[in-house]
Amino acid sequence: MLQQDIRLLIVDDHDMIVEGFALLLERLPLVTVVGVAANGRDAITYVEQLQPNMVLLDISLPFRNGIDVAEEIAALYPDVRVIMLTAHREREHVVRSLRAGARGYVFKGSAFSVVV
Repeated sequence: MLQQDIRLLIVDDHDMIVEGFALLLERLPLVTVVGVAANGRDAITYVEQLQPNMVLLDISLPFRNGIDVAEEIAALYPDVRVIMLTAHREREHVVRSLRAGARGYVFKGSAFSVVV
């Protein structure tokens, strides 16, 4: 199986989270962070402009929540994989995210190896 380079967009409104994940993920082979967005409204625009093939997406975002953003990405860009990275541990959020089109759900308190 041929591995595809990961063109990653990180969407989170906490600078430390974004900067930390960008630094760690850029160290991985085949991963390029193509951009970051700090709110749900910009996330869709950046997906269109930057053409990532993966989005690391928080649920709690200004202007528009991540579940709604995941649903729109899945509808408009079905080849883009969305992974929720969030502090929300409630089953309801997990189920809603996966139904919206997210392909994974990772808690922010998880070890970095789990995110990878």
